[in-house]
Amino acid sequence: LSNLGSFYLTLYIEGVENAEDFTRGNIKRAAIRFRPGKRLKKLVKNLNYDKVSNGVSNQEPENEIAA
Repeated sequence: LSNLGSFYLTLYIEGVENAEDFTRGNIKRAAIRFRPGKRLKKLVKNLNYDKVSNGVSNQEPENEIAA
């Protein structure tokens, strides 16, 4: 995803004593994970939050952050 970040696969397994005893049945589940890139981390780090009432903010939006 360019500078946005990257996806990677995580496997959750049941451990075994010997490598020969390992089968695909030991894999309990797989998950797709996301690791954000520097630009996205910087963007999230600099977020501003405004309290809203009924979904409408009372403040003017600030300029976009150049990440």
